[in-house]
Amino acid sequence: QLEPDQRACAFVRFMLEQFSRSDTSLKSLVSATFGVKFMHCDRWLSQGLEDSHRKSVSLALDIHYPNELSKAVLHDGVVPNLTFCDLLRSTLSQSKRTKLWCKDKNEQVPVVQSKTVIGLSECLILNAASHDNRAVYL
Repeated sequence: QLEPDQRACAFVRFMLEQFSRSDTSLKSLVSATFGVKFMHCDRWLSQGLEDSHRKSVSLALDIHYPNELSKAVLHDGVVPNLTFCDLLRSTLSQSKRTKLWCKDKNEQVPVVQSKTVIGLSECLILNAASHDNRAVYL
């Protein structure tokens, strides 16, 4: 069962997706008004593999709360001083190191995945209730 704030976020996202799937004119209007354009990059940390890039559009963004928030509360109770701009910056530009399966090498290979904004919309819809660390910050 979702909390009320999480249900509201899911409803907004659902409605935007429904509008964007309707006729072409409404789809382009929804995308222009709410669609944030991202570039995703997978940078392989192994020689001989070519980086991959792809574009996407998000109609609603989940705020990316740093893991340091929950760690700080667990260890010493001091929450780092983060501004809304800090949270927005971490939401709009993310990077993580992980492993992905490589068909060519037939094994998992380390990769850095990044997501960067390449175009902002007229309106930003931010879901503040989408992450476990939200309770620490809010």
